[in-house]
Amino acid sequence: MPYYTRAGDAGQTSLNPHTSKTSKGSLQIEALGQLDELIAYLSYCRTVCHPAGGHPLGDKNSDIHRALRRIQDVLFRMQAQVGKDGRGQTLLPGVMKEHVQEAEYMIAYFEKALPPVTQFIVGGASPLGAMLNIARTIARRAERAVVRYQEEAIALEAPVLQYLNRLSTVFYIMSREADRRAGAKEEKPEYYKA
Repeated sequence: MPYYTRAGDAGQTSLNPHTSKTSKGSLQIEALGQLDELIAYLSYCRTVCHPAGGHPLGDKNSDIHRALRRIQDVLFRMQAQVGKDGRGQTLLPGVMKEHVQEAEYMIAYFEKALPPVTQFIVGGASPLGAMLNIARTIARRAERAVVRYQEEAIALEAPVLQYLNRLSTVFYIMSREADRRAGAKEEKPEYYKA
């Protein structure tokens, strides 16, 4: 069986076999695509925590690896909510208040060894730290896409936006912690030195 159907060759797609087609340029498809990009990028981040077939970077980043994998699962739930059809039906459970609390726990867990931030810092002083800093910006872009979709089309449950809002902080804190574990020194922007 081929992996292509030619059904989307005219710029239309179906979210499931029971719904009508929608433009691939719609706000809904854009939001789903941004979430998909974030999920995929987190897989790339996880390979740096534990390279496949190679030696993990010690076990010092196994907690980051597990947290990223958990976040991916929650983002799949979010895609089900954003991708629900016009009747508002989805077959999968959505993002719940408990997931928002879980993200807040991740922030508290990863920040406990970090010094407080008193000024802007240039993120990503280590490879994993840099990748997590990029994840932060992808999460913000996904959040903006989901907000635009909600403003124009459908009201989403409150935990969806709450979780997305926490994610950029999760990745920011993880990035700083990955840098700390790598022994990298945080740097402030040059304009502080002027």
